[in-house]
Amino acid sequence: MQARVTEPLMIFGPPGLRSFLTCVLDATQTTLGFPLTIHEIEQDGVILENAHMTVEARQLVHGVKSFGYALLEHERPGRFHRDLAQSAGIPEGPLYGQLKRGYDIRLPDGQIMLSKEFVDPPIRGRKIVILGDTISCAASLQLAQCADVLVHEATFSDEQRQLAQISMHSTAAQAAELAVHAHVSTLIMTHISARYEAQSTDHPLLQEARAIFEHTYLAEDFSVFSIPRTGLVAEDAR
Repeated sequence: MQARVTEPLMIFGPPGLRSFLTCVLDATQTTLGFPLTIHEIEQDGVILENAHMTVEARQLVHGVKSFGYALLEHERPGRFHRDLAQSAGIPEGPLYGQLKRGYDIRLPDGQIMLSKEFVDPPIRGRKIVILGDTISCAASLQLAQCADVLVHEATFSDEQRQLAQISMHSTAAQAAELAVHAHVSTLIMTHISARYEAQSTDHPLLQEARAIFEHTYLAEDFSVFSIPRTGLVAEDAR
């Protein structure tokens, strides 16, 4: 039996999100066992920050309001080498905590001990960027900078670039070009037009994108990707 959820569920989205969700819940006569906290985004900026991560939103360019989101994990302290501290004669207790937090310390005999001599460099936080519907724009480039994963729509092939522009969507080539320019590690393409029906391994849009940016995947229902702190993202076997 699953534990009952009682904490509020926070949902972020463009203006109109509240009325949409209210309509759906009312029409389906759905009763939730937990409260909803709905945040309608009105402007660019940080929309959530907690002890683990920061989430930034920026408005993209589409026929209706569409946003992109950058999820930035906070860096973590490097490993503390207790054995080195003990060998240096540092007494256990509050001084260890100061070293772990990056502070240099002074011992009772006057010696200065540098934190970097006992603690590894901080572990970089991972960055995931998820874009809504959009054409190529400055906001998507700003959000995507140095992302470990970029989730980008690829509605059309580049042969349909004019149609993509008219409908305010992107091509696979444009998604790949953004990944290159933003120094992204991995690109995952979504929002594929139903006109492209090939299997994912030889999908024409995947081939188009990989010709520009090799480390590209095509998102599918139930796909799972592992995002390591170092190294490349990999799709898990199903």
